[in-house]
Amino acid sequence: MTDTPHDTHHYHPAIDPKRSLSALQIGVQVFGGLIGVGLLVWALSVVFSDENREQLDRALHAPLHLTLSLVGLSALSVILNGLMFWAVARPIRRLHPLSVIGVNAIATFLSVLPAKLGLAIRGLVHNRRDGMPLRDVIAWLAAMSALGLAALVPIGAVSRWRLEIDIVWFALALGGVALTHAMGVGLGKLAARGTLKGVLAIMSLGSYRIVQHPAPVAAHAVLRVADLGFLAVRFLIASSVLQMALPLDQAILL
Repeated sequence: MTDTPHDTHHYHPAIDPKRSLSALQIGVQVFGGLIGVGLLVWALSVVFSDENREQLDRALHAPLHLTLSLVGLSALSVILNGLMFWAVARPIRRLHPLSVIGVNAIATFLSVLPAKLGLAIRGLVHNRRDGMPLRDVIAWLAAMSALGLAALVPIGAVSRWRLEIDIVWFALALGGVALTHAMGVGLGKLAARGTLKGVLAIMSLGSYRIVQHPAPVAAHAVLRVADLGFLAVRFLIASSVLQMALPLDQAILL
């Protein structure tokens, strides 16, 4: 695997600051912003409602070790997701892992804002700072989306069917993740060399250049499952903060 040559002149209207926005684009951004602000106000009204006042008071006066645990696990999630992006990018661009983790932290923070600003900033930073051509950025993000579905769909399907955590759940969930990721590698290889090369290559938005390599796909599967595991632990700690009984299997299902 070799580095993709830098292409600092590869611009796209969606992220080129020298290109002015049309009235329609500005209108869409403003509309999205108003929706985001409205949702934020609604969420805050729910949080600070009389019905939730007792739970809010518990959260504000939670033991320090529980609060620090939630903060630490949230930071760990940002790191794990950053490593996912780093590992998946390696077939087309070798980036520094700490750099990708840093960008992921910024994008995660901005993800609460409307109009996919976090996603745009992620692509912009790697395009301008790292010289990553737009076609590679699109292929990278498409690969992350496809692999994310390859992990979440089988786990969600098994959870919906079993409704409990047991040895069968673990076998089917982890086996399903392994199978869907292996299928991704197979489809990537077909897109690169098979008879359906043209169709699959276009449908994949170029992500076949990444997912045809087993190593980054396997790394994503491991990191994604680990991230989901730590997310379950965060549910357990949060329920403890609110003094709610939440069994381990329900935390995993959530």
